Amino acid sequence: MARVSALTFALGTLLVSAHCGSNGETPPIVETDAGDGGAAGEDATVAVTSDAGSTATCGSIGAACTGPTECCVNACNNSACGGPATGDAGTVKICNGAGGICARGFDCCSGTCNGGKCVGNTLGGAADGGLGGTDGGTLVCNDVAATCKVSGDCCSGRCEPVTGQAGVIKCRDACRANGQACVTAQDCCSLGCFNNQCGANLCTKIGDACANNQQCCSGVCDQDTDKCVVDVANSTCRPTGESCGSGPQSGCCGRTDSNDLCVDGRCASLRRRARVSRPRAPPTPSVAASTAIPRRRRARRRASQPAVLARA
Repeated sequence: MARVSALTFALGTLLVSAHCGSNGETPPIVETDAGDGGAAGEDATVAVTSDAGSTATCGSIGAACTGPTECCVNACNNSACGGPATGDAGTVKICNGAGGICARGFDCCSGTCNGGKCVGNTLGGAADGGLGGTDGGTLVCNDVAATCKVSGDCCSGRCEPVTGQAGVIKCRDACRANGQACVTAQDCCSLGCFNNQCGANLCTKIGDACANNQQCCSGVCDQDTDKCVVDVANSTCRPTGESCGSGPQSGCCGRTDSNDLCVDGRCASLRRRARVSRPRAPPTPSVAASTAIPRRRRARRRASQPAVLARA
């Protein structure tokens, strides 16, 4: 397992980001109602079954511990899993790479804990769009509030512009479940923040009607037109949920080197991109198939008519 250790550790949750497995299919995402991106009980522990069939229980980051072997990330500091570790510099979290054991999403550098194992980790490596790179097999990614250029720079997988601050793009922490407090649309997994609470409705994109800044994906509601507009002060790229693919500075801040994350006209996060599914259109019948029924009907009508003898 690849692990990252840091001098400082801010306890927080990581965004769930889904990556495809070897068969090309997106694995299901397991979440709790707290929006922490993982599956676990109230004590933040999970029973993990290894390939050999043995079952062990590990504590998630923040769980009480007496030694590192009790923790999914194999680090126990100040009687809590995770925490600060000595000897390593940087602003990166302790987390497990793909295949590592986990109790919740924030045990994984990818932010995705599925069935007790970390799933698909593309964060950190320069080849995967991250700035951190790798060092002796140790995965490196940036913590919350660190400057970023693409999603892969951030341990949370969330790289977003800061409204009103020119050219400032930073790593965000985990998104929040419906009902949780919020300030902007990007605070919420649903991408909808209304009356300071995450809800099921999606934020409003530029050009559409709005009543306040909070309703807009861009975070800016023009008071003269009552419509959402681009954040002119920080228009380097667009935040998750905003329209993309048209107009100036239309690129998504959360993009990766291999994916612009523009889905159905809106910027998507790694997590939302993996979950997008479009309904399949019914198959279009071929010309031969569409004419087969009328031909059979004409044949039946001719067969039912009495035979007419040819005149001599």
